[in-house]
Amino acid sequence: MSLIKKRQFLPELDFEYLTEEDIFKKRRTTDLDTFAQLFLLDDQNEETKTENKLQFKKQQKTEIEPESESGSNDECGTPWFTLLDEDEEYSYQPPNLLPFPSLDQEGKITLCLDLDQTLISSSFTENKFYDFSIEINDQGKNCTVYVTKRPHLDEFLQECCQMFEVVIFTASLSHYANSILDHLDPKNEMISHRLFRGSCSNFKEGYLKDLSILGREIEKVAIVDDTPFSYSRHERNAIPAKPFFVHDNIPKFANWKNDCELIKILQILKKIQHGKNVPNVLDKVKKKMALKKN
Repeated sequence: MSLIKKRQFLPELDFEYLTEEDIFKKRRTTDLDTFAQLFLLDDQNEETKTENKLQFKKQQKTEIEPESESGSNDECGTPWFTLLDEDEEYSYQPPNLLPFPSLDQEGKITLCLDLDQTLISSSFTENKFYDFSIEINDQGKNCTVYVTKRPHLDEFLQECCQMFEVVIFTASLSHYANSILDHLDPKNEMISHRLFRGSCSNFKEGYLKDLSILGREIEKVAIVDDTPFSYSRHERNAIPAKPFFVHDNIPKFANWKNDCELIKILQILKKIQHGKNVPNVLDKVKKKMALKKN
């Protein structure tokens, strides 16, 4: 059985009743606010703390209910413990990263778009091709980042927002990504939601984007990303994008101005727009594309 490693900011509590099966097959419904209310008040006497601890354990045992195959997630906004399995460390993520869809987005498929190397290319080195620059603070130093939009990006976003609930799901930090997105969507009309690194699960291989905790039916979610590991848990929901880099001194990336990747992806997106099951539709599309290559 795997062990539970409690985060440092938690008091040393007895979690013996919480097994690995409880974590991955069931859902703990008491949120962190209740947890903090019971244990993190310094002015409680020992008798009150003991009584609250027993109450909390009793409540947890009675409130655990069946969970879907995608696993169990806490309802607080941040992961608060980590499961250790052999030498691998797995992040523990809460459900429902997104709020309920607005009335104008209800019924639409949710489209998650990666940012770096999918929609834009950025660099600390100035080049004559950049579209705009942003100022960020990197470890106490003010830095300028030069951003180049992927060809056809503006038209791509305009069409996508008409068809889908558009979510930017990036492993970048929020202060960096927000500065870029404010340039791409200055009126905040095309992008419905923004998810950053804190919404990803951190593995040694990279950042995983778990679509099952968005708060949307997984059959109604698609993701466009240039990093296969990001969508490795939901490959059938993914539309892979070729990485986009701007660099004239490297032959592999010198022809970036003729990049048509977003146009190709848009054609695929139009096929899933009205589909009831995104993975099934994408399976058929990918099969046809594979046959054409052969």
